[in-house]
Amino acid sequence: MIQLLPILALYAAPQSPDTQITFEKDAFTVVRKGAKATVPAGGKPDANPHVAYRRDQNWAVWDARGLTVRVGSLVRSSHLGELAVSPKLTPREEIRKNLSRFKDGSRTKDASAISGSLRVGNAAYFLVRWDGKDHKPWLEALVRVDLTEKKPTWSLVGKFEGLTTSDKFIGNQLAANGESLTTCTQTADGWGIASYDPAEKKFGFKKVGKELVQFAPGTAPTHACYVEKSGYGTLVGGGLNLTSGVRTRLVESPGKLEAIDGLAPSVFLIDSASGRVLANGVSGAQMRLDADTKITRTPFGILAWQGAPSSASLYESSRWRALAQWHP
Repeated sequence: MIQLLPILALYAAPQSPDTQITFEKDAFTVVRKGAKATVPAGGKPDANPHVAYRRDQNWAVWDARGLTVRVGSLVRSSHLGELAVSPKLTPREEIRKNLSRFKDGSRTKDASAISGSLRVGNAAYFLVRWDGKDHKPWLEALVRVDLTEKKPTWSLVGKFEGLTTSDKFIGNQLAANGESLTTCTQTADGWGIASYDPAEKKFGFKKVGKELVQFAPGTAPTHACYVEKSGYGTLVGGGLNLTSGVRTRLVESPGKLEAIDGLAPSVFLIDSASGRVLANGVSGAQMRLDADTKITRTPFGILAWQGAPSSASLYESSRWRALAQWHP
């Protein structure tokens, strides 16, 4: 496993003829060898965050209204409160305790968010999540909308063993593995790969480790990234094959460690007492970052920018060689 190594010096590079960075209307445009990618640079948050799946006139949407199913002009929305008291998801004794929690405001019947969503064939799946007043999840449920039905509605599929690590209003914790759905969850006994096979209508779980901190799905099922807590208090990051369950330990840090996404090659952001570092988990190459630097992956490399923005650079991640730079 690669440990933290001395920081590499940055490679300064002028804007090359085959790679260009421009900035306009709160977004970067990166052009390399004729191909183009657009990267939003922040600005105002989305006023209506949502995810939607459509087939002809049938829609399944998650947004501030909850889960909305629309057929033409007919719209039905629900926060799925009935699932919070469903014995199909929660033992009756725990439901009775939750009724008291609903009264004191520590929990609500209404769902808070989705930890992930995915379309498989003509069905849209939503992994719906309930967070408590402490912002910790206490329930997740997998629901399905068949977009081929004349009058589609949502139906309960069931629940994965354990809970995901998602804390977003619209998470990305569901991945496709053939016709199956996959995620990583934490249980009382450890974390692992949780799955659902629609054809068999069967849930599964394969234990991988002890304490999951982050799961970042990538090009499933061949690659994802994870961060877990070691038995001696450090954080360990690596790559994970969602089909075989094989994981590759890549980086370790005593401070904060985060996978920037689940794609290959695995890249991690490390915050420690010595500063902020971007590390390629495969090559071991590292690059120091200023505290206000924002980063994202593009098809051509890692784009990093500062300020409003005041500068930007595109890097290939194996040695953090600069491919292009931008200044206003």
